Amino acid sequence: MQTNDADRVLIPPHWSSKLLNQASLSSLQTFFNSDKTLTVEFTPHDAAEGPKGHVHGGYLATILDETMGGTSWYNGLAGLAANLNVRYRKSVPLGASYKSTGCVTRLDKRRAYLSARIYDDKTLYCEATAVFVRVPLDFLRREPEMAHAVRIIDYIESGMTIAELVQMDADRHQTA
Repeated sequence: MQTNDADRVLIPPHWSSKLLNQASLSSLQTFFNSDKTLTVEFTPHDAAEGPKGHVHGGYLATILDETMGGTSWYNGLAGLAANLNVRYRKSVPLGASYKSTGCVTRLDKRRAYLSARIYDDKTLYCEATAVFVRVPLDFLRREPEMAHAVRIIDYIESGMTIAELVQMDADRHQTA
């Protein structure tokens, strides 16, 4: 398993949403960074086309939303997006590779504030801010489809790192 250098951990694809992992839309990898940010490296395919030769804005908003959502959860903050604001600065051409990096910008008792941006080595294409409503884990435990995400937060709260969780997941999948 290609994972980690000292600065980032490769997140297994099955930890992300099904939409994000549709191979027809893009190829991608997700990394949790040592500075507690999350980076999605992606190359959009023709199925993600909006304006001729460029990526659909809705797909870009999805990448930004998933980037901020992952940032929240992998920092131990159970939350769901309540508000997402996207600023499109420049059209994103198909056929190239991009990064989306998200970070937590502020916390209060009931909300997490996040930001993310899509860029390459030369250009900032779009950026977003979001408010995630923090959801009590006891509420999420009643939702079977949230079981994996809740377990991740339980492990983080017990002191495990994302790198340790990824390794535990890899070990479990090798023996299964």
